[in-house]
Amino acid sequence: MKLWLTLYIHEWKENKNMFLFVLMVNLGLVCVGAYYYAPDDMMKMVPALVPFFFALIICVIAPPFILSRSFANERRSHTLYLRFALPVSLSASSLCKYLAIASMGCVLYGVVFLGLYLMDSQLMSMGELRVNVLPLFLGYLIFWLSIAFVMSALKVTLKRFHGLVSGLFFMASMILFFRLKIEMTMMFTEQNPLTDGWLPAVYGLVLLGIGLLLFEKRAEVG
Repeated sequence: MKLWLTLYIHEWKENKNMFLFVLMVNLGLVCVGAYYYAPDDMMKMVPALVPFFFALIICVIAPPFILSRSFANERRSHTLYLRFALPVSLSASSLCKYLAIASMGCVLYGVVFLGLYLMDSQLMSMGELRVNVLPLFLGYLIFWLSIAFVMSALKVTLKRFHGLVSGLFFMASMILFFRLKIEMTMMFTEQNPLTDGWLPAVYGLVLLGIGLLLFEKRAEVG
């Protein structure tokens, strides 16, 4: 357990500069939205929420970028091979990286949510925001992180054509996901958490398992 915690903290330290940059961007967007927010004026309130919308999008797309960049830096500097000497498997250490960067996304989301709550607690107490936003965020965070994780695993595992295979995997996974989402939407005509948040989360967890298997395969090859 202590080794896992050490690896987790190490990944935070390795990616702290990029995380702090994204955090500052999000804080800037939150401040801009809070400055222009006027709860009594609908014409001003709606445009003021636009920065918060972009901040939430950054919370979802920034962690996959940080994850891909971290693996790419390890490949370029050849420090990936140092993880073979750890007393845990390559897939386990890669999972620590995944969890550390996923927690960064949760911190970014917490900053945006806290900003919205401090700005207007009545707005954040609305059932729609309270019930649906968090599952939606977590679902798509897992989804995009897992896609980036598998693409990084393919680049580590394959010696040739890894860029082409990663691109084909991305297109195939997106097509399959949207087909599943359409099928779920047709099965459940009313809005439900399954298609909004849980479907991308479950789909992402399946992809995470595939990525872990690929890293384990890479460790066996050596």
